[in-house]
Amino acid sequence: MPIQKYTFIAVVSSAILPLGGYSQPKQPCSYCSSVVVTAERVPSPSIYSPVSVSVITEREIEEKGYRSLTELLKDAPGVDLVQSGGEGGNASLFIRGASSGHTLVIIDGIELNNPITPSRSYNLANLPLEDIERIEIIRGAQSVLYGSDPIGGIIYIHTKSGSGKRHRKVAFKRGSFGTTVAQGSLGGMVGETRYFIGARREVTRGFSAADKSDGNLENDPYRDTDLSLKVRRDLSSFTYLTIFSKYNTSKAGIDNGGGAGGDDPNRFLRNREYFGKGELVLNYAKGRLQQKWGTSYSRHTLKDRNDPDEDHSQDLLRSKFKGRLLKFYLENTYYPSDEVSLVFGLERERESGSSAFHSESQFGAFDSILSDRSGTTTGGYLQAKFDSNLPFHFTSGVRIDNHSKAGKEVTWKVAPLIYLDGAKMSLKASLGTGFKAPTLFQLYSEYGSQSLHSERSLSFDIGIEKRLLNGRGKIEAVYFKNRFKDLISFDPQTFIFGNISKATSSGVEFEGKINPAPNLSARAFYSYTDTEDEDTGKSLLRRARHRGSLGLTYNLLEKGTIGVSMRFVAGRYDTDFSSSTPKRVKLPAYAVTNLRFSYLAAKSLELSLSLRNIFDRDYEDISGFGVEGRAFFFGMNLSM
Repeated sequence: MPIQKYTFIAVVSSAILPLGGYSQPKQPCSYCSSVVVTAERVPSPSIYSPVSVSVITEREIEEKGYRSLTELLKDAPGVDLVQSGGEGGNASLFIRGASSGHTLVIIDGIELNNPITPSRSYNLANLPLEDIERIEIIRGAQSVLYGSDPIGGIIYIHTKSGSGKRHRKVAFKRGSFGTTVAQGSLGGMVGETRYFIGARREVTRGFSAADKSDGNLENDPYRDTDLSLKVRRDLSSFTYLTIFSKYNTSKAGIDNGGGAGGDDPNRFLRNREYFGKGELVLNYAKGRLQQKWGTSYSRHTLKDRNDPDEDHSQDLLRSKFKGRLLKFYLENTYYPSDEVSLVFGLERERESGSSAFHSESQFGAFDSILSDRSGTTTGGYLQAKFDSNLPFHFTSGVRIDNHSKAGKEVTWKVAPLIYLDGAKMSLKASLGTGFKAPTLFQLYSEYGSQSLHSERSLSFDIGIEKRLLNGRGKIEAVYFKNRFKDLISFDPQTFIFGNISKATSSGVEFEGKINPAPNLSARAFYSYTDTEDEDTGKSLLRRARHRGSLGLTYNLLEKGTIGVSMRFVAGRYDTDFSSSTPKRVKLPAYAVTNLRFSYLAAKSLELSLSLRNIFDRDYEDISGFGVEGRAFFFGMNLSM
């Protein structure tokens, strides 16, 4: 029955759709020295990269007192992140207006996007912050170096590594909603081996995922366990081996939907993830040639379970989704001269997955089975970068991929950069293409089509960056425009996926960081994003036209910090599913203010207090779903 198929799509979406070798001028700017190793795969300070990238360091994470990765990304330029409820709720991230499936999430070189989700996206809700060293948000199409998926951009996460003498850290946090977080880590160096081990456990009773203003009062609890290990072994002066492994398991209470009657006391989403990587790095010719031989693996298991209850006596749900991604790669970085660097490599990945869905409701029983399916992609790429002491720098690249079903895709990119005013100012631009291969669900489910081809994009941006106050700050302004075509959408007339949609996005981004005084730092951004669904002429859902953030941190005589931050989000459109007929609605604008205090009580003991949403603003990121009200969290960090 059609109503059952609509119900299946809606339930699946609520459960698994995530709502030294070249010359450069010297720079004293502390912000400018934030290293970017991902945007062009060549280690380089961010000021020398023509790519639009924002770097969030470990220090900034600690000073702002962010509770989760999703909260942090809400304050990032060029990013819209929405979440259905509190901790563990499904999170969708849109970079420059692109869909959540057009963002590639990477942690230490491992691709995290889940192959079995309908859009092959990744739910960022369960990744902890404690073992993160820095986060790079790379905006614009990045397919030349990273293949399928990053039409909108990349979230690249670098985790901490061990070095030097053994160091231990224990952290404890307690706060609103019955939240308790315990975390510990151990790192150091023994002989030629560096290691870092981390463990974290969070338990909270939470709040209602469905908005309490609609009468939903049942709390949705969340619990999460995360384990990580990183080891590097120096085999010789020019060779080393790195092993990284991460395991996460979580259980989150979720509701049947947003709006009135959305509460469900016994629907739970269980998520289990494993990520692993091994990489051998060899250096030749006095460092002019570096080779990386590696393999990575990710496994996702997602279970959604709902039993009948007093308010939903006929509702029953059982679903299980399993996705796997295995990747082999060879990456080479070669410096034929001090002015030129070449990055070239080969990759082969195999994705596989299966799903089983069973539901019972007033409309009867419904089953959907996707037996284990797989697909392979083989790709090769070449990028050339020219750097010199002259004002002009240039990067260009090309890539060829072959997908087992969608066929061959060729992507390219050119990116010039010019220094002005004695290297105190830079003008940079990029123009390139991106693609996203059809997902296993889009190809092989009962709603799929094996005749699908890849989604494609053309991205352009141009910007200017200026250093200030003798290197104590910088400001940046960027204009961007993206065109997306052959987008894969679900056709409600045929109940089959097809390459039937087109969309555009354009806008401007302003970002600034500054140290106006020795003990004071400030960071601000503003984004204007205009999107259009070319099929309807309307703006894309859940993308705010105006967004901004301001943060100030003051250091108290090296004994502590006081930080305040404010986030503003303009009105944006969403779909209200709470009535029998879904309708397009506009969500009101809102502003949220947070405070954080930290105090170094002893040489190795830091105490902190975070106050979130201090004015208790009531708002929605997704129609019908609630958000955290006023809350506080007390923390203690002990280093040994």
